[in-house]
Formats: sequence, structure tokens, C-alpha cells
Amino acid sequence: MMHNFSIMNHFLGFGKRDSVTGRQDREHSVAVLGTTRENSHTKAEIELVAAVAGKLAQKDFDIWTGGCPGIAKSANLAAHNVNPKNSWAVHVKRFLNNRTLSVRNLGIYNEKKDKTGSPVLTESGPERTMAIVEECNHAVIATGGLGSAQEFSVCAEAKAFKSSKNDLCIDDLTLLNNNGFYDNLIKTFDTIENDKYKLTEPPYKGLPGFPIKPKTLKEKIINNEVKINGNIMTKADIEKTSTDIVNHIIEESNKNSVEKIPLFNSSH
Repeated sequence: MMHNFSIMNHFLGFGKRDSVTGRQDREHSVAVLGTTRENSHTKAEIELVAAVAGKLAQKDFDIWTGGCPGIAKSANLAAHNVNPKNSWAVHVKRFLNNRTLSVRNLGIYNEKKDKTGSPVLTESGPERTMAIVEECNHAVIATGGLGSAQEFSVCAEAKAFKSSKNDLCIDDLTLLNNNGFYDNLIKTFDTIENDKYKLTEPPYKGLPGFPIKPKTLKEKIINNEVKINGNIMTKADIEKTSTDIVNHIIEESNKNSVEKIPLFNSSH
């Protein structure tokens, strides 16, 4: 049933798939980023991300990852199972080790290619993140280690310094905040932002219209913070939460698209 529903959406032609590269336009492409770990602590998030990716693929959204185990693998596999053309990845050259190659060899995603037709292999994690950002206007960021913190930071910086509609960034960022994982990082960014402007201190203090309270990271960068507790998530929780995330992304995409995509109905 899932696969048939996807075929129907491809027939309707949601998005603008490039006839040369085979990729969707940015408005119908979603970056899925997060931990490479696969254990009992990450099980619920991995299942949640797989549900999100599968449902988005049913609506003909492309899913983009770093092609690694964990979050990326689950997202790519779920999208690939709906339709192989909806699953994409970009690799870091020095990260092509046995763990990553084991995922690559599964053939569950298409690799971004350069003008010569060769796979794009970036030199660093931040470069890979920007290569994915170039393709996507939406992102779902799960928890993880330093790599995931880097991905979140790169996406946040690109959006914070966007000065025109032509500047590429993730305009719609969904953050999976599992058990308050990102609370301290958000607080740190807010501290940096407040210290940068110091709008409550002289020479601003006392002037008309001051003090000004700078916007928080959540107000500026994070469109959709999803607070979850992966330790107690049930199948029903994953179903509802994934549908909510998917419908948020569809609504954001529809704001900038002529062809409006119907919201996801769990009954399908």
C-alpha cells in the first residue's frame, strides 16, 4: 500500500525533479542528520526517523543524509523502500571506513554526483553538511555526538547569516530534542547571541526603544522543536510524532510551492 501511494504521488508530479541529476528541488528535499550509533539508547529515535523518512518519501520528498550507520541508514532505507529515487547521500572521503562502506554497499541511496558524473566526496564534515544544505530547504536533526553538533551548528549559522533569498540554507529546521539533549547547546548559543549585542548595556541602555531583547535561537533558527523521551516512546507515540513532523514539513513546503501537497493521513 505504501509503495502504491508513492507511485501515485510521483504520477501527480509533486516537486520539480531534475531530468539530468534525478534530484528533487530544494523545497521538496529534506536533510536527516544525527547519530551513527545503533543501540538501545538510540532505538526509538532511529525508528522515529525511519517513520518520518518513509512518510516523506510517500509524498515524493527526497531524503538526504551523510550515508552513515544509525540515523542516516534508517532514513535512507525507509525512503528507498518507498521509491529508490527518493534516497540520497553525500560522503566525507576520510570517513569511508568499514562501517560506512557497509552501508554504502547496501545500495539504499543515490550518491550526489559532480558534473563529470563522479560521486561527490567532501574533505570534511562541515563541507559535507553544506553539500547537503545545498540540496535541501528542510532538515530533521536528531541527537548524536560532535558530528551531529557540527551539523546543527552549520545549519544554524547558514540560516542566521542569510541575507537574501538566494543564500542557501535550511529555512525549516526540525530539532529532535530527546530528553533535553540539546537544551545546554541552545542555552550556549543564546548566551553567545546576547553577549554579542549587549543591547541592555550602555551605550544602548536608556535610549528610546531600548533595552532590546535579542531573539533566542528557537525564535531565529528552530522552526519546530520536538521534545521526546526516547526511553518510553511507544509505537503509537512514534506514529503520531512522525506524522506531526511530516505534516509540519509539508505545510512549510506548501508555502513556497505552486503544487500543494495534501497532508499525510496516518490511515494510509
